[in-house]
Amino acid sequence: MKLKSPDLIGQGFFYVPSNGYFHIMFRTPIGVKENEKKIDLADQTLCIGSCFADMVSHKLKDHKFKVTANPFGIIFNPRSIFKLLAAAIEKHSPAPDTYVKSQDVFYNYDLHSDFADLDKKVLKHKVEKVFQEVTTDLSAAKWLILTFGTAVIYQRKDNGETVANCHKIPSDHFTKKLLTLAEIRLEFSQLMAQLKSFNPGINIIITVSPVRHIKEGLELNAASKSLLRVACHDLAEHFPQVTYFPGYEIMMDDLRDYRFYERDMIHPSAEAEDYIWEVFSQTYFSSRVRGFIETWQKIKKSLSHKPFQPQSKNYQNFLKKLLAQLHAIADTVNVDVEIEEVTQRLKTIDCQ
Repeated sequence: MKLKSPDLIGQGFFYVPSNGYFHIMFRTPIGVKENEKKIDLADQTLCIGSCFADMVSHKLKDHKFKVTANPFGIIFNPRSIFKLLAAAIEKHSPAPDTYVKSQDVFYNYDLHSDFADLDKKVLKHKVEKVFQEVTTDLSAAKWLILTFGTAVIYQRKDNGETVANCHKIPSDHFTKKLLTLAEIRLEFSQLMAQLKSFNPGINIIITVSPVRHIKEGLELNAASKSLLRVACHDLAEHFPQVTYFPGYEIMMDDLRDYRFYERDMIHPSAEAEDYIWEVFSQTYFSSRVRGFIETWQKIKKSLSHKPFQPQSKNYQNFLKKLLAQLHAIADTVNVDVEIEEVTQRLKTIDCQ
């Protein structure tokens, strides 16, 4: 193959003597497969899992969906995720022996280190409150989004229980192991049996986080991600309520370039997150909901507008138009805060 014309080659063209120039797309875009069931703006959604679940839930919240975003903090392994959901269904709080003191601060082995306090009683109150809230949210949820980050787990040597977070307790207190496909399938099946009674109409989206767990080493990370991907395929095949979203494949195969990563070369960049969100939108949102998102993005841009002359007539008219746009969507989503903000801006101008 002979390359010619740098201008054309820079645009992705190659030259073949027998055929002339032809274009090659330097990506392998994933085909969008629209899900039969769609997430509506009015649907309650609960997101739990790794930091990738954080990204999805924040995007949903930012676009006015009703979402509970990682209420237990970032949770990486499937076993801990299933355990937390089962406890919420059963209306149980974490056992007393799950509270641990590390460097003068109290934590809970089942939760992220966001749950911490110098006073154990205060921490227990916070934890019990969040479990009560999740029980309520899960009972009303139409969608449950679970993101698995790693199949590597740490088990306490004193009782064999798996922890969601070691909270900087010395490593000799734990045994590290890799979950098996059989364990993930069994524990998910047990959770599904509980969900069928607790919230039979719930739909579940599962995905594998594309964020590498390099602290475990790249070899073990690869084994872990492979296991999680096979598990997701298995669960989506066997449970009608479950669908798989290919966030992992989008990052690893479609956007397989370090320009789509943050400076740590581990987490997806803002551009990558936007692209993944767009594929998610095409997969799980109707054309009506996508139309609303487009409208809302324009309104959000107007809300962040900072005028050079706040007292000008043009800016007053701009605010009045913006207020009308907000009132027009008030029956669809809650924009009380935004309406109050714009109203106060207008009052401030009138008083000056």
